[in-house]
Amino acid sequence: MKIIPLMIFFLIGVISTDCFAQQKISGQILDSLTLKPIAYAVIQVSKNTVISNSEGNFELNIKADKNDSLILSCFGYQLKKYSVKELSKQQSQIFYLSPQSIILNEVIVKPITIREILILATKTSSEKFNSSVILSGYYREVVKRDSFISKYSDGLLNYFIEKDKKGKTDITVKIDQSRVKEVDLKEDDSKVDALNSLINISILPTFIRPDILSALDSNNFNSYNYQLFEIGGLKPLYKITFKPQLNVTNPLNEGLIYVDKESNLILELETKFSPTLNIPFVKSVSMLGITINVTEKNLHIKYKNSDGNYYPLYSEYGTKFTIISKKFNQTSEMKSEFVTLDYQNKAV
Repeated sequence: MKIIPLMIFFLIGVISTDCFAQQKISGQILDSLTLKPIAYAVIQVSKNTVISNSEGNFELNIKADKNDSLILSCFGYQLKKYSVKELSKQQSQIFYLSPQSIILNEVIVKPITIREILILATKTSSEKFNSSVILSGYYREVVKRDSFISKYSDGLLNYFIEKDKKGKTDITVKIDQSRVKEVDLKEDDSKVDALNSLINISILPTFIRPDILSALDSNNFNSYNYQLFEIGGLKPLYKITFKPQLNVTNPLNEGLIYVDKESNLILELETKFSPTLNIPFVKSVSMLGITINVTEKNLHIKYKNSDGNYYPLYSEYGTKFTIISKKFNQTSEMKSEFVTLDYQNKAV
């Protein structure tokens, strides 16, 4: 496992062996309408691939024929191609991606329809997703203690996701390339370094099933307030927002869900823990004079439905908690991300 300086932040490129001339391409990808950066877009030239960072920036060193094309793609945007020979070799450039669909209208409809849509979308998505697959892609994880990064790791991974005879998910991880950087933050010996252990990279895929969200569980329907919007355009969608009612007595989430109106498949989930007067924390544990409160928990998944295959294109999971004792008050947090670059259905 290769150790790198913490402040160096670049994305892994797969270097093609069929090459001609060395060239460096760098730039920022923006939404053509809002001019906001597009994070986690896929940038490809021949067999070279990188992912844009949270600010839409990327850098790619290639050995490519001048006739090759730079291909930019991202969920929800139209694919864009640029000729390599037309790109500047000296300076960073701005690239634009256009949204794939145009929002024409937004109309609130009756809440009774929401339950029917959620039940159908959960059933359809779960059945479509229920197959043995190999997800190949880029993984990144950051661990912080009191806002300071204590660990950073990333790599190219293959997730082998299979179902056993009882229907349980079995996950095997193969690491193609990886790097890890740990920082010793022992300026205060009383601090807890529990999160500086090795990262369990098998955690993230356990959250990608489309039926794990509490807002999609029909047993919790009465605990949530839902709103439904119909979005027209090239791909008609349902947009469902949800938030727990104030009188709930168990930890629930708030967020939004996008559902394809034609296929009834869930295309995107975004959720975070929503504290109420009754439930201020996701979980709270006190022992040996130390209190641990899980204060935040969030999940963001984008699914892709292409050529009969339905799989997670991007997934992000994060959590934050406080550790309190008589000697110190500490905050720790962790964020994991995975971008799917290739999908194989093992059932085929």
